[in-house]
Amino acid sequence: MEEKKISSSIHTSPLKIKQDYYRYHFSLLIPDEEVPFAVSVFFKGKYLEIVKRGEVANLKLIASMYIEKNYFFYILQAEKEMFDIWLKKRHHFHVLPKINLSEQNNIIEHKIKEYLKYADDCFRFTEETITSRQKKSSALSQLREVCFHPSMRWFFADEWNSESVNHCARVSILTLLLNEYLGDDKIDCSLFFVQASMIHELCAFAKHEISYECGKSTLELLKEKQLAFDQRVINYMKDQLELYSGLGIPNGKKFHELGNDQQLFSIVNYFDHHRHSFVNLTKAKSTAEAINKMNGSKEDFNPLYFQAFLKIIEQCEILS
Repeated sequence: MEEKKISSSIHTSPLKIKQDYYRYHFSLLIPDEEVPFAVSVFFKGKYLEIVKRGEVANLKLIASMYIEKNYFFYILQAEKEMFDIWLKKRHHFHVLPKINLSEQNNIIEHKIKEYLKYADDCFRFTEETITSRQKKSSALSQLREVCFHPSMRWFFADEWNSESVNHCARVSILTLLLNEYLGDDKIDCSLFFVQASMIHELCAFAKHEISYECGKSTLELLKEKQLAFDQRVINYMKDQLELYSGLGIPNGKKFHELGNDQQLFSIVNYFDHHRHSFVNLTKAKSTAEAINKMNGSKEDFNPLYFQAFLKIIEQCEILS
């Protein structure tokens, strides 16, 4: 029998692949513990057992599967009853209602398009040039690629605090745009970095102050939802409020302990937080006040990146 094409939907309902196997998403094996069944993957036309019955399906193994874009494991038909008993005991809250996969895909695609439209519309160049248009297009293209990546389906399949999602979208697109303006100093923004920027503050948007608790609660929520991430995504999120000067939180890491991408992110993240702290001002005035506040602590930011960011703000009008 011909092997069925693997979809990227996250679900607990089994998909029978062949007579002897059922397919499930790897997120069901998190957090890691011993499993009373054998776990296999489909590789080069064969089913390979990677975890024996009674062994631990550890996070390192699952993360390596995600890196290889392998999101599913397989259970033998003979062990399905045992798996179902284990699943009900361990993930009783995780079972999703049945939904037509075509309908679900349409909903997710619509949400992605709305997200990208917001990222496109949240700012504009006051005097658009061919160069500025190309740089914005490139930044949007990078964000689009990550949005449509299979590992982000869970994000668009769920519901989140809209202010938090919009904050993350603004930070993501402006960070990618800032990178475009670095010229020869442009860095490689990895999938993991952009993912982290998109989800770094999902529980609540701290308008009036920058709070580490918002990012911390997001990490706790993602853990509660049994979602698996590459450790690099987790590290980015933990370091989201660290500063070039070493005066950030929670660990006071200095510039040599932070990646260039993290230094880009901190500028835009602090800017967006500062801008929204001036709740009674117009968008233009709140933008000016945020820049004034950041100019008062320039040592907190990479000087090269900060100057490039100031040039962008001079050419842009923030609309959201």
